[in-house]
Amino acid sequence: MMAWKMIGKPQVRKATKSLADEFAGMTPAPNDRRIGPQRSAIIKRAFDMKKFRTCEWATAYCAETKQTYRVNGKHTSNVLAAMNGEFPKDISVIVENYHCDTLEDVAGLYATFDIRACGRSTGDINRSFAASVPEIAEVSGRIINLCVTGISYALWEETYCSHPPEDRAQLVIANKAFVLWLDDLIGHCDTKKIRFLMRSPVVASMYSSWKKSHTAATEFWTEVRDETGTKPDMATRRLAKFLISGALHHRKNNPDRKSILSREMLVKCIHFWNAWRRKETTTAPYFADAKTPTLL
Repeated sequence: MMAWKMIGKPQVRKATKSLADEFAGMTPAPNDRRIGPQRSAIIKRAFDMKKFRTCEWATAYCAETKQTYRVNGKHTSNVLAAMNGEFPKDISVIVENYHCDTLEDVAGLYATFDIRACGRSTGDINRSFAASVPEIAEVSGRIINLCVTGISYALWEETYCSHPPEDRAQLVIANKAFVLWLDDLIGHCDTKKIRFLMRSPVVASMYSSWKKSHTAATEFWTEVRDETGTKPDMATRRLAKFLISGALHHRKNNPDRKSILSREMLVKCIHFWNAWRRKETTTAPYFADAKTPTLL
């Protein structure tokens, strides 16, 4: 359970150069997104046109690391800090201070600011949660995002988007071993060669098969990745061909690639996995009304 709380009450403070410098130079929440030049330009234009209303700056003291982080206010504080002689007058900001027990709590608090409206994407939130776990803090954002969506799809299928971004992001913390496994499997490969594996329903089936057997999942998905099955009708070879020849979204520049529904892709991956476990061949039939098959 997350543990963060506000210290005192929000304060309305005059935006001074020293306050802007303090926030601009503050340690950011782990894996906070980089400053976006376009967003900074929009904020600067608002200052110049005297149309800037106010903003919310927030800090979080983390008991686990004994460090204070900036969890909101990066863009506005940096724009103001760089203005020097043209610093605007009569600008106020809302300053909030929080106490967090752990880095995970810092990530949870970070996720509550600027949700969607100001561009804080689910990827930003995913990376923030991953950064709270030393073992996966250096894993690429691409793999972290794949794990979040893949595990979410494995758990909730088509309804996964109805779950809050922070709830989905926390899944990487509970499944850090899988994150490292997926990173080892595809994280350092040429993206063009393994793009057919970088899909939510495929990663969902990877996750479910990995939960069944780490060793078997490594063997199976390595064969799919490299197309190294000894016979063309082997389940791993057929699955690789199916994934390579299909696409989740039909592309005009790839008219030969069949458009495949997410759930169909998930179900077929499971069928091929089960056939491989039985040492059988299969065409992996898909029936939309049938329940998702159980993995062997």
